[in-house]
Amino acid sequence: MKLTGSHKTFYAVLFVLFGAATAWAGSDEDLQDLGFLATPESIVSSARSPRPSSKIAENITVITSEQIEALNAHTLAEVLNTVAGVQLEKTRTPGTQNFFSIDGAANAQVQVFIDGIPQNDLAENLTNLGHIPVQNIERVEIIKGAASAAWGSALGGVINIITKNPFDAKPIGGSVFGSIGGNRTSDTHAEVTGTLDRFGYYLSGGYLNSDGLLPHNQVHFGDAYSKFVYELPGNGAITLGAGFRNIRSGIEEVPQKDWRDDANGRYGNYFLNANRRLTEQLAFELYAKISRQDTETRYGSISLLPPWDVQQRNTSRGAGVKLIWGEKDHNLTSGIDYEHDDFRFDFSDPTINEHKTFERYGYYANGALSINKFTFLPGIRFDRTGTNGDFTSYTAGATYRVTDETIVRGYWARGYSLPKIIFPHGPQKVWTIQAGVESSELENLWVKGTFFYNNTSNIEDVITGANTVTNQIRQGFELELRTVPVWNTSFSAAYTFSDIRFEDTGHDVPGLPNQVVKLQAHYNNSSLGLSGVLTGNLVTWYRVEGKTTKDQNPVWDLTLTKKLWSSENAAEIFFSGHNLFDTPQYLDADYKNAGRWFEGGVRCKF
Repeated sequence: MKLTGSHKTFYAVLFVLFGAATAWAGSDEDLQDLGFLATPESIVSSARSPRPSSKIAENITVITSEQIEALNAHTLAEVLNTVAGVQLEKTRTPGTQNFFSIDGAANAQVQVFIDGIPQNDLAENLTNLGHIPVQNIERVEIIKGAASAAWGSALGGVINIITKNPFDAKPIGGSVFGSIGGNRTSDTHAEVTGTLDRFGYYLSGGYLNSDGLLPHNQVHFGDAYSKFVYELPGNGAITLGAGFRNIRSGIEEVPQKDWRDDANGRYGNYFLNANRRLTEQLAFELYAKISRQDTETRYGSISLLPPWDVQQRNTSRGAGVKLIWGEKDHNLTSGIDYEHDDFRFDFSDPTINEHKTFERYGYYANGALSINKFTFLPGIRFDRTGTNGDFTSYTAGATYRVTDETIVRGYWARGYSLPKIIFPHGPQKVWTIQAGVESSELENLWVKGTFFYNNTSNIEDVITGANTVTNQIRQGFELELRTVPVWNTSFSAAYTFSDIRFEDTGHDVPGLPNQVVKLQAHYNNSSLGLSGVLTGNLVTWYRVEGKTTKDQNPVWDLTLTKKLWSSENAAEIFFSGHNLFDTPQYLDADYKNAGRWFEGGVRCKF
């Protein structure tokens, strides 16, 4: 990789920041702010039930609502583009189409959930992160690596989104958010929440609109979400949730190729959940869910009419039960998932229309057994996919607490992901090995390193469009660093290297990231009520033959937030500058990234 001038500057800034940071020592409270071995420990749900972060074998990143708010982001795509190992393709107007990868695992190999409801479509197993608003999100858990033993179709990982619960401190509260930026890009959002006796409610809604930061990349995006919780006498709750999104956007316009795309999408998610603790060590959970995705894509020649019209409708109805036994040191989570799916594909040419109905079942068990500093983490799941036969996934992981500040973790797993429903080749398969260490032994620095090796087979060729499958090797490592605050400023950086090759030829797999660098500086001065986040993103992709790629230069974004008075519920104003140096960064010149643009807004809480 040849270093350009801005590329060298990027690494020089990173070196200087961390060199300066190591000159100071942080307090215990500062170290807890790093998010490692905090008291109490952070809790994540990688095994379908809450578990302390020190007893997780996988490489996981957790993003909180506070971090999302600091970025003043509009969609999940913008948030995850700041996460180690995650790289987006088509970072254009907020709310429009994009694709992503996690440590080199492609979009279709990663399962996305909102409150336990799968968001991947039935046609290609894809999720558009640009179509997920962030204002109602409490936490996002990103599991990097095979997670099929708990989640099913998740060869490359899981993005688990947990929405906000009702505010329980008072009967009514909420917030209002509004922003305006380049090319009439605006975002408005409001939420109201509270608890009355045993009954809690959360309601939110918003609208994102833009004329498009690039030609024919406009977006009109409305969303609404509600959650109602009733606390049962004793220890349990019933939760009802419903969400709806309606998106109209321009995907692309390529005059030199006489080509244009438009898309409409309507997404609905509804769930009913009941949980109850039966004894101190035994709890159960029941759920029912309905999800529906209706999309319409009109594409074809700009000069010739009419365009082709593709309509897809995915409807899923499901239910499940989960039992959780034990405590944080010894526990077992087991359950059953059931889903009835209806898929309809209608094309301008009716001879290739498709309509399928099928049923899916999943049976899983994942546990933890701790002996002193060692924790063993086994898991197994059997899936009847309904379209691609049966598959058994399993995992064996472990963590070892070397000291109070250092943990070694690793796991071995076998997993799968579903292929395209129209051209099924059987499940895409992986066996994976992952090992890493996480430490805050240095007084003011948190370090996390992870090595991964993935042997994948039956992988669909998504670059050439050919109806073929390949076997691939995906291996590499990820390194993350984070400092304690120095003069109200903390720094973080991450480097991910992915070597992705076809197993039979040894050639690089085109269209996936080879190296990804993330850099952040966080400023927070509570006495001034001023905070800010500077982010840098650098990527090099494996080239796609016949496509013009621009990479190796970082894209910088800055957001500044100012409280108007010193109060927890104070109004805030913010300013964001995107792609500050107008840097081109794209895999395909037909889908260039947005250039430099600015926006400002206000957030009020009550």
